[in-house]
Amino acid sequence: MSGLSDRQVDEIAQRLAARLRGGGGATTAAVHEPAAARKSAAANESLGDGVFPDVDHAVEAAATAFRRLGEASLSLRESLVAAIRAVMLREGEALARHAWEETGLGRFEDKVIKNRLVTLKTPGPEALQPRTWTGDRGLTLTEWAPFGVIGAITPTT
Repeated sequence: MSGLSDRQVDEIAQRLAARLRGGGGATTAAVHEPAAARKSAAANESLGDGVFPDVDHAVEAAATAFRRLGEASLSLRESLVAAIRAVMLREGEALARHAWEETGLGRFEDKVIKNRLVTLKTPGPEALQPRTWTGDRGLTLTEWAPFGVIGAITPTT
């Protein structure tokens, strides 16, 4: 996998959080939660296990993070994705158990497999490598780029 130790993963996460905060002294949780969501959350008695009061606030936070990460170097993004993958490989079973216990849907064992597959198979910055080729019709250059945030509610059965 990434070959990163837990300490290295934590250091990368902290550096990213500091960079996204602009070097300020906010907590890591505040990086993921825009001011509007914090105010709205304070007005709610309880969010349960959620971070945001609704999908609109979650999408707003994701769009802010997307813009900030768009300004980051590819090497930082590669480190971030490696850190996320390392944490998911380490904690994917616990996350699967939590999801299964919370929803009562599906099988715990299947959720463990799904988390591992998503962790290992979801493309990261490596999928953004430019490609070139030539032929009888000239030179073609393809540069892939992330295009934004999609907010969706996925139905379950």
